[in-house]
Amino acid sequence: MLRILCLALFCAFAPLASAQGNAAGKARLSTGLAKVGESPNVRLSVENAGSARIVALPKVDGLELGPPSAPQRSSFMESRGGRTITSSSIQWIIPIQLSEAGEFTIPPLRVEIDGAVQDIPVIPGTLKVVKDLDAAKLGLFEIEGKPDHVYEGQPFTLELRLGWVKRLAVEKASLSLPWWNNQSGVLEVAGPGFQTRGAQAIRLLVNGRSEVPFEAQGEEVIDGETFVVFSHKMTVLATRSGTLEYPTSTFLFAEVLERSGSPFRGSRMREYYATLDPFTIDVLPVPEAGRPFEWTGAVGALKAERRANTQDVTAGDTIQLEVTWSGMANTEFFDAPDLKRNPDFSGFRVLGTEESQLGMERRVVYELVPLSSEVHEIPSVPLWTFNPDTEAFELVKTDPVAIRVQDGNALDLSKAFGDGTQKEDRIDLRDVQAVPLGAGSRGIGGGWIGALALSSFGGWWFLRGAVRRHGDPASAEARARRRAAAQLPKDLAASTSPVASTAAVHRYLAARSGETAEAWIGRDVVEWGRVQGLGEPALDRLRELQRVLDQLDEAAFASGVSAPDRNRILAAASALQKEGVL
Repeated sequence: MLRILCLALFCAFAPLASAQGNAAGKARLSTGLAKVGESPNVRLSVENAGSARIVALPKVDGLELGPPSAPQRSSFMESRGGRTITSSSIQWIIPIQLSEAGEFTIPPLRVEIDGAVQDIPVIPGTLKVVKDLDAAKLGLFEIEGKPDHVYEGQPFTLELRLGWVKRLAVEKASLSLPWWNNQSGVLEVAGPGFQTRGAQAIRLLVNGRSEVPFEAQGEEVIDGETFVVFSHKMTVLATRSGTLEYPTSTFLFAEVLERSGSPFRGSRMREYYATLDPFTIDVLPVPEAGRPFEWTGAVGALKAERRANTQDVTAGDTIQLEVTWSGMANTEFFDAPDLKRNPDFSGFRVLGTEESQLGMERRVVYELVPLSSEVHEIPSVPLWTFNPDTEAFELVKTDPVAIRVQDGNALDLSKAFGDGTQKEDRIDLRDVQAVPLGAGSRGIGGGWIGALALSSFGGWWFLRGAVRRHGDPASAEARARRRAAAQLPKDLAASTSPVASTAAVHRYLAARSGETAEAWIGRDVVEWGRVQGLGEPALDRLRELQRVLDQLDEAAFASGVSAPDRNRILAAASALQKEGVL
């Protein structure tokens, strides 16, 4: 009986052991013919294996295999002739990116099955890739503004234009741009782009991840056909020398052939794949030859404008000189001229600067104090820039500003503003005459000494009240407040995560408000504004700031949420400054 029982168990489990022991793999190509822009794939499956993994994917010029999907495991049991048979399967989907036309041989896939490495052939082993000739006739896909070369720090604008023949009933369109947000050595900046205008703009999915606005350009007749055309402009700045590579890009648009009347079945459509050939842009270093010592990194064609808030002052009063540099240049990244080091401004005390950035415009407000009535103008503010158009360094200067300065009557201004060159205080008192001492002279009486002391005390009290009312413009807090506006764009440009961007905004708010950065963490900024007694226009600016901070928090702690655009953050900060909130 024992022998009969063992024999029965052997017969029952032998098929199972046999099934599990016959591990095998196979790889099948989804199609043998594809168009550039399509996405065929290889389905790899391993049957009846305890473990399996892909060791390496083959390299094929003109194709890009992978990355593979996560392995999908499945198993089932069935009964055959009274016997139970089990089987299992592990499957991967390996996408293929097609960048050029041609006929390609796909080598075997190297897979480790139950500890043994095997080469599994792909069936069929060849893939023929062709260009979509119909898409070339019925679609438009091009890039305008491609320069042959640029220089380090030089911004340039690329205009992506696309469209289709008007007679087509196109209801689906998307883009595959391998270089989009995936290039090292470039930084996207706010340039002379377009503003979307409601129904005149469409949003297209790029690389299956983000929607990008395209502005309607109207209709154009090309080779006798009327096309509906859209465009998107992007401005990028080259950050280092080398070669920028733009691989083959694809524009997919689908025409509706037959509409479905069933909610469970989609309309029948025909897809077209328009392609854009790859290209490169060389980035050259800014030349050393002829580089001025005063050059602070400006690259581009710039013009300078200036404006003074007053031209009639008393020595010791503050003049705000606003200088604006604009043009196709790296306005956000060069250092503004330091007037404290400029000998032309020796007749002024330079208290500090306040900077702001908007698109291709850099604005710096200098706080100047004329020291005497001998100053008759605000000198030109010079800035050296490297102009890529002329390939030479050029000096861009503002026009001088004529001013009239009246004498002050309290303290020597050089001493009052910390010049440090005077050995003693000088007091200029009106209606006090010097009398020589001699015989019959009574000398300086107690009344004169009292008047002198009272005048000195009164002058001190006046200056003390002025500083308390307006704040000390040369204090560390005031300088930090002025620097914050210029530092925020740099911190956001260097930010690599929403958390870092949030910290940069908190530092900016702390410096502008005189509080700590921690005080702004989790703060209801609108309620803070109400406590400050701010009006409704200022509260509207704070509501936008609150939305920006909330989106930054969501992007930092929630998956699938994108951080607000850097330009939106800078615009919110600039609006608060203009409204006088910060």
